[in-house]
Amino acid sequence: MALKFETIPYADISTFYLERSDLDLIGEPECPGHMAEHDDGRASFFNVFTDDRKRFNEETKAFGLSDRFRAIMQELAQLEIQYVRFDADGCEVEGLEYCNH
Repeated sequence: MALKFETIPYADISTFYLERSDLDLIGEPECPGHMAEHDDGRASFFNVFTDDRKRFNEETKAFGLSDRFRAIMQELAQLEIQYVRFDADGCEVEGLEYCNH
């Protein structure tokens, strides 16, 4: 029997694009949108809220995440990318500068 799976693309983004203040917060299970943490703690997986951006912005701001984090997530939502992995070894983002860590 041949199985056929639907696949959903996700963004793979280096944590160098996040503010230092975001780095500890994205690993917290209570962080808005947080789905999972890689076993070695070097990557965090998120659901990109595409349906209620206002609520997501309010929750992430209250949690202490940066404007930069919200801007990245809003751009992903506009592109209809449903999931993102922030990883220390993640990929580069064309048009976005690294943060100074």
